[in-house]
Formats: sequence, structure tokens, C-alpha cells
Amino acid sequence: SDGALSGFWNRIKTAALTPPTDVDAFFRLVKRGDTADVSAAIKNGMSPNAKNAKGETAAHIAAREDRAEMIELLAQAGANLRAG
Repeated sequence: SDGALSGFWNRIKTAALTPPTDVDAFFRLVKRGDTADVSAAIKNGMSPNAKNAKGETAAHIAAREDRAEMIELLAQAGANLRAG
């Protein structure tokens, strides 16, 4: 029905505008250098010290991608830059 389809599209639109809550999606933003969305994700509860399955932090990803602006954003958000 039209109502079900409308509800489906509303969920899709909302999902596209919602900052990620899972670590992998967050790390993809870090890797891309998307500072606005990374900042929004942190403000919405994502820890700047979150670790992926390999034990890497967002700062590790940012450093590997040579994203100095991202490293600064993460540091200002409380990221531990010495995390091993």
C-alpha cells in the first residue's frame, strides 16, 4: 500500500541523515576525512576511542590516511592518541 511505501522511504531518509552508531561506519567516515559527520557522530555518542575488530582506533585510521585535520578533531574530542 501507499502508506507502507511512504513509511519505508521515510526510514530510508532518516537513516541517511543519522550519524553512524557502529564503529565500522564511523571508521569509514574517518578514512574519507568527513570531519562534519565524524563530529556529528561523536556528539551523538560515538566514542573517539572506539576500537574496531583489529584493535585500531579512529586516530590510527586517520594517521594511516594522513588526515591531520581529522587527528586534530579526534584529539579535541578526547581521543587517546597514544592508544596501542
